[in-house]
Amino acid sequence: MADPYPTATKKGITVDNIRNHIMCELTELPREKFYKETKLLLIGLTESGNMLIHPHEASIQRIREWPEKTRLRSAAAQLLVNKYPCTWRHMINCYGVKMDQLVGVKRDPWQLGYEQPFVEHEGAECCQPFIDKIMASGGSDSLSDKALRQWEVWAEPTDLISKLMKHCRTQTHVIKKWKVGREKLLMEYERLKVILRLEGFNLEQMQHEYETIPF
Repeated sequence: MADPYPTATKKGITVDNIRNHIMCELTELPREKFYKETKLLLIGLTESGNMLIHPHEASIQRIREWPEKTRLRSAAAQLLVNKYPCTWRHMINCYGVKMDQLVGVKRDPWQLGYEQPFVEHEGAECCQPFIDKIMASGGSDSLSDKALRQWEVWAEPTDLISKLMKHCRTQTHVIKKWKVGREKLLMEYERLKVILRLEGFNLEQMQHEYETIPF
């Protein structure tokens, strides 16, 4: 995939060195602590100080280079979204970061940025059998970011795309994508649930409302 921000890439400003490039004093930026030592490439800052992260940084290849702690926390957040979609709707804080601000964590597996290839940004090794069959059947176009946004409209439950999307919500996929161990992931997942419970989030109640109240 071509680099949409070559100038920013050339400058090489990252989460870890941004303070060397800014003339004024900065308070701690949102996400700065969470993504420490990831070397996430930035394309800019918003007026509110939110870091704009290069879209390539959400690729599987890049996130697997992060420290294990960051990968475990991100994977635990993804497990949480998969089990409790209400957490995404309410944009709750996970480790002090809004759910939709976690790089690589998605409300839905097909939630890709513009022209971001599914294979690079969500397709882990465990997805390859599905992808191979889709490609062999001449359905490569169905893996484009545009087609995947509408897959629930045109795909039948028995279609390969439907099976792939279902697989991407499994624990196995999360483990493979984020390159973490199952035991450590489940421990971090339970820890995250405890943190949220102590902060006053009743996930079961929130999910019940999410599933029964029209919106």
